Amino acid sequence: MKKMITVVFVLGGIFILYQFFAMFLMNKHTSTYSLKTTDNAYMIKEVYRKHKKFNIYSLYIEDKNKQKFVASYDLDMNRQNQIIKDIKTYQKDNLYCIAPILKNKKFEQVLCQYNNEQVSVSYLHQIGNYEVDSFISNLKNEKYLFDYEIDKEENVINSSNNISIYNNLPSNLYITMWGYKYLYTLNKDSITFKSLLDKDSYFNDFGILCNKYYVAMNTDENEFTSFYVVNIKDGGKAKIDFEYTISKNSYFNGIYNNKIYLTDIDNKTQYMINPATEKITEAGRNKNAKFYDGVSLKDVDINTLTSEKKYFISQVIDKNVEKLYSDKNLIKFEQSYYYQDTDNSVYQILEAFPEYKIRLFKFSDLKELKILNNNLFIISNDIIYMYNNSSGLRKIASNRELLYNYKNIYDIYYS
Repeated sequence: MKKMITVVFVLGGIFILYQFFAMFLMNKHTSTYSLKTTDNAYMIKEVYRKHKKFNIYSLYIEDKNKQKFVASYDLDMNRQNQIIKDIKTYQKDNLYCIAPILKNKKFEQVLCQYNNEQVSVSYLHQIGNYEVDSFISNLKNEKYLFDYEIDKEENVINSSNNISIYNNLPSNLYITMWGYKYLYTLNKDSITFKSLLDKDSYFNDFGILCNKYYVAMNTDENEFTSFYVVNIKDGGKAKIDFEYTISKNSYFNGIYNNKIYLTDIDNKTQYMINPATEKITEAGRNKNAKFYDGVSLKDVDINTLTSEKKYFISQVIDKNVEKLYSDKNLIKFEQSYYYQDTDNSVYQILEAFPEYKIRLFKFSDLKELKILNNNLFIISNDIIYMYNNSSGLRKIASNRELLYNYKNIYDIYYS
């Protein structure tokens, strides 16, 4: 009998250890579960995917009246499943909002249907609807945790040369701005600039940010024989002369493994720039030029890159998503897609539930949509905005020149 008890305890211990290690080692799971509250009932489908530093939970929530919501969270919850433990609701006229409450009594987002369309809280604010704010305040009063102040008040904290930074600029974020012959670097503490060229270069075709290094070809001469490297964190600057002569009929293919690839169309040669080592080398001629297809760096014929401009693919778009939104210019980051519609609304689509979309915000004038670390960045008029699903839409910087010239003028780096 004692032996049997020992065996049971050992097997039980093994089972617990198995569950423990499975939870911490599994990089994905999908679970479907139901949840009953005092005033409603929900079916929840939860898809978890771990990729690099991102822990993405994609959620589909349907209530007993067939009202549907989708959401995407980047959460470090030790890869747990069935993370929603309660759902609070708010309804008034044509607005219906829910706040999924997580295991730790936090709510990361408020999800809203307005006129039967899922929209963000920021979009509601843009159209003058602030009804949801009292719902959020009441949840906080009930001791539910929410780390953000959505669309909080914006104040200019620093200005120089018609450039301003706002109090919403995160401390670990750097913005570069091209100033024709200067490079401006903005962060929470300062606005600095480096003089690079002798002659103005109005169109910034030959400047690119790679990690913490800004690389600009020296366009003062008729051909390229040197480039500049600026470390935007410590302010270091170097001018690098090289042995090659590169025509101005060139373009950047993109960045792979923190190396910049540039194709000289006239001379049918591809080059690789390593900004960390301040070196430029020949990457390919003939059949051994390089192209990143979103999966791996492949050998291609140089004519593939010189007959037309071809840019590295940062993310592969799922065929089902591409089919559903074939008329949209989709941008992917992790498990979400984004696009700018013809009315200058920006939408989010979850890869796990592509038939549903969320209207995030809308501007009458919208330019240069960028995505980094699950944050969206856009220009409207002369202002750079940052958006994420938790904290909403926020001004982070402005530059009067953005009214006239914006293409490849700014870029973003997280330290």
